[in-house]
Amino acid sequence: MDESLVVYTRAKSICVALDNEVAAALCDMNIGTVRLHMGDHASAERCLVRASAVFSAAGEHVDHARSLRYRAAVKRELAELAEAEALLHEALRLVQGFDDAAELENDCKQDLALLLYLSTDFRGAIDELAVIRAEYVSLGVSAKADLCLQNIGAAYSSLGRYADAERALIESRNALEKSGVYSAAAVSDAHLSQLYLETGRLEDSESAFARARRTFESMGATDRIAMLDQNLAGLHMSRGDLDGAEEAFRRAAAVFAALDQKPRSALCRCNLGAVALLKSQFGRAAHIIGEALHELRSDPAHRRTVAWAERNRACAELLLGNKNRGLVHLGAARTLALELGTMLDVAKCDYIAALWDVSDTGDDRLREGIDLALPALQYLDAQRFQFSSAGTREAWSKTVALWTSNLFDWAHRLDDEALMAELIESATNSGTHVSDSPADLTVVSMDLASSGHDIDFGAKQLPTLDIGGRAGSLIAGAVLPMQPPPMLVMPDGRIALGAYFRAADSRYGKQARPSAVSVV
Repeated sequence: MDESLVVYTRAKSICVALDNEVAAALCDMNIGTVRLHMGDHASAERCLVRASAVFSAAGEHVDHARSLRYRAAVKRELAELAEAEALLHEALRLVQGFDDAAELENDCKQDLALLLYLSTDFRGAIDELAVIRAEYVSLGVSAKADLCLQNIGAAYSSLGRYADAERALIESRNALEKSGVYSAAAVSDAHLSQLYLETGRLEDSESAFARARRTFESMGATDRIAMLDQNLAGLHMSRGDLDGAEEAFRRAAAVFAALDQKPRSALCRCNLGAVALLKSQFGRAAHIIGEALHELRSDPAHRRTVAWAERNRACAELLLGNKNRGLVHLGAARTLALELGTMLDVAKCDYIAALWDVSDTGDDRLREGIDLALPALQYLDAQRFQFSSAGTREAWSKTVALWTSNLFDWAHRLDDEALMAELIESATNSGTHVSDSPADLTVVSMDLASSGHDIDFGAKQLPTLDIGGRAGSLIAGAVLPMQPPPMLVMPDGRIALGAYFRAADSRYGKQARPSAVSVV
């Protein structure tokens, strides 16, 4: 990127000497895009505004539209989504009727779809990107079609559809790498590193992270490296290296502060609060997260980060003994997650509420705690059936294993033998392996945007499964899809945990289950 700036600057000086104002503006536009990729948004915007003015005065409608699109990209990076949308619509108006501007028109439409993603309309973004991807294919612009696929993978990941996301991101990365678009391939890797982190695949996360970082370092993409540092910090947290996580978040925050990227700096502070929470520094955690939330709440571009931060703030307040304040934050987190359609987050909020209620009231509200927590756990556990790899299913199941043990403890304390029997039968009935491949799902990219790291109240690091010899190698590499387990008919004729399954379907969305079988 440094070399690009030198060459474009030299070219601009020649154009100025030749009194070719439009050619000089083209150089300004290119300098602006380089500055954008380096994270220098203020300089990028100045160059692009200057170029836009020249193109407008000269009647160069297509170049003017292109400069407006790049200016919208700057606004998008600054999370100024309304301004970005207005610039893109103006660009579309300028290129209407130009036969040679079909690709640029599609570019603007893709950027509008990205704004849907950033405003947390994940399903709307997927639908729009699928249409735009098909248009790129018809235009023969395969690399941009692959970028659409990358962005759809990011949207799937935000919705918790991790298997769909992984397929889309791997396919886009491989295609972009084959086309020589290494910077875009690195963005797919960056998304994959976060996806693997969220699903407990720490070694895969580290590999994807390292691939992306090598590329961004070779380019000099400063803010992209800082975003990856946030992913690395999350990896440190998952491995229990809290000092390493804090150092990585501080390093990223310093870069964003130097680049005047305030929202991303606030996100780093949210994450630093999460580290403080894990260090049992509850007062510090509440203070840090509270300050960051004050900056982020007003902007719709940060709604999912706000939902995560509200949940972490709730945990800090609850652990400080501030029950009412903690439940207010937890309610805000749940409401926002429900609006976003991120049902994994909704289920986690419900479990945390139940766990706190039981821990605060002793055995008086065990039944109410089970009624709230068990459907949440059923929904969370059901997500493992989207994964074809046994290793991935195992990694995911560890995220809910400790929480499941709490339900057994509560049933025991209630002395509810029927519930205990149903829990045991359901726990041993883990699913049915199938030989057919999972159905193809519509997959159709997202600029790198590192998400906040959320801490789940009550979670602990669990030991890894240690299976040696040939059995271990077979299981580690197994790719055998599973269907959810059938419903179980207990000896007394009841469906095991049937009421809780119905509650889960009602709260979080209906889950497909095979027909019932009898327990013998």
